[in-house]
Amino acid sequence: MFLFLVTYLIPAKGEFLIRPYVSQSTLELVMRNAGATTGEANLKPSVSTVNGIVLGVGGFSVSYGLNMPQSDEDIQSKGKSTYSDFQIQLYHGLFGLDLYDQEYKGFYHSTIQTSEGGDQFKLPDMTMSKVGGNLYYVFSPQDYSINANYSQTERQTKSGYSFIVMATVNEIEFANGGEPVLFDGLRERFGENSELSGATMKTYGGSVGIGVTKVLSSWYYSAQLLAGLAKQDFTATGIANTSTQSLTANLLNMRVSFGYNGKTFFAGILGIVDKVTTKVSNFEIEPTSTKIEGFIGARF
Repeated sequence: MFLFLVTYLIPAKGEFLIRPYVSQSTLELVMRNAGATTGEANLKPSVSTVNGIVLGVGGFSVSYGLNMPQSDEDIQSKGKSTYSDFQIQLYHGLFGLDLYDQEYKGFYHSTIQTSEGGDQFKLPDMTMSKVGGNLYYVFSPQDYSINANYSQTERQTKSGYSFIVMATVNEIEFANGGEPVLFDGLRERFGENSELSGATMKTYGGSVGIGVTKVLSSWYYSAQLLAGLAKQDFTATGIANTSTQSLTANLLNMRVSFGYNGKTFFAGILGIVDKVTTKVSNFEIEPTSTKIEGFIGARF
């Protein structure tokens, strides 16, 4: 087994990793009326690029990023948003652990034009947070390395794939200071739950999927797709049923990465999408995390 692992994976050179990055991240809220083709709203924070850094030792890494100041034009057209992000990743052989704490304030309806909604489409007091973690089990780490593709603490030298299972625990909250998140012109499209002003979603579930990496010398392309179901304790304000409801949510986690992963230096681009979809009557609520990142770094 040891020789087989060494054939496919090479531990990172040295113990210390430094990985500056620039990214565009959002934690947005998509809402749909499942019974109407026009009943959809997409609430996003208005954020600029995030500059950050990852520091790693072996398979352990800590990252921290801060968003750059918004332009005056962005603030005038979409409103002001603030954002902070803290993440810890720990990958070792068969297992991987992600811990995250994401906080946003200031949203706008991205599908509504100013001429249609006026300033109503801005939600400067709306807050949204996501706190939790994912625990991965990779069935064939000798063929597919999460470390190599998403934290660069390892090098994968041959193409391969692996089936993956993932346990998820998180808590997502959003609130708009007691006011509905949908403005007057949209509420008629969403029925009895159109006065929704906030919710707490506590989710416990699992997903299954596959990760695939294509390697050509020190260049690589990787994709990972996981889907599953979760139990969710859902409590909301401004809807017909304000008691805590036990619901079933759908989970979807997608990642892609490509770039150069040499013996010392590395660089690349990655994208991540993480969705939790809950259905309350005919009302679908879908908090979605997205991230696009460019990075460059070295191992010592």
